[in-house]
Amino acid sequence: MKEYQYDETPPLPPKTHYLPPADVPQTILSIARKVSDDPSVSLKTEFVDNATKFEILTKCIAEFDFQIPSYELAELKSVGDVVTYYSLPRQPVSEEDKLKNSDLPKNLHLQLEPVRFTEDTKSFFKDKTAFPQRDTIVTSLKYRNIYKGYQNPKIYTKKKGYSYF
Repeated sequence: MKEYQYDETPPLPPKTHYLPPADVPQTILSIARKVSDDPSVSLKTEFVDNATKFEILTKCIAEFDFQIPSYELAELKSVGDVVTYYSLPRQPVSEEDKLKNSDLPKNLHLQLEPVRFTEDTKSFFKDKTAFPQRDTIVTSLKYRNIYKGYQNPKIYTKKKGYSYF
């Protein structure tokens, strides 16, 4: 059996925050001019082939230390598109944050936090629950400390001779 030694450190996850430096257009133009060996490259210059595009984008990724997602690669058709991409600041936005900040119609309301049936919220629900004679159990380890469960008072009585377990 062969043993493998891993001396390299594992790759870091891609950065999610990006603040563009001030010299983005000049840097990308100089990278594109070096790769294509053409001093007349401008922002309107389109990529001739995929090999040139790959080389330019690889050097831009190394220079700015920020990855380009695969779904955006097809949209980058010219040097100007790459400049536009690296000129915009990026911050991670979750789907929940998008919903919170979205402009919703007046007749639509999103309730992002659940309202649970507990001793504290019984009056809100007028002591009615969708699941009478059942407990509300929080099984998730993530939410166990956030949301409390509720133990319903049992209305029924146990009969002798029946096994309830």
